[in-house]
Amino acid sequence: MEPVPPTAVRLAMAPEVEQALASQARGRRLLIDWFATRCCSNVAVGDVDFRWQAPDRQIEPGAVRVEGITGFEVWLRPELVGLFARARARVILTGFGRWRHPSVVVEDGDAWIDFFAACPMRSTFGR
Repeated sequence: MEPVPPTAVRLAMAPEVEQALASQARGRRLLIDWFATRCCSNVAVGDVDFRWQAPDRQIEPGAVRVEGITGFEVWLRPELVGLFARARARVILTGFGRWRHPSVVVEDGDAWIDFFAACPMRSTFGR
């Protein structure tokens, strides 16, 4: 029997980050996706991708709602749920002024590297 994917998860985010993202949201939801590719003699390269999505657009199949966030919705690709838990991931803001944007930092870099090394190629372009 295959495991049932979670219907909701929690994600570490400081209150000031949550407030800043809520002001950036302007009615949109935030989708956290991922991409992976191979290059340089089959070396795995990957990262997460943050996308603001209009509320009238359909949520990607399988996406999991992040609980405990106020002021806007956050959705996470199901493949990232276990990774974020193992790597002890949290969302921060990077950049300056109007170029501030969300990023993920992890406490366990090995879990992060292992995830992308084991992943097939995947692109978020055109979504």
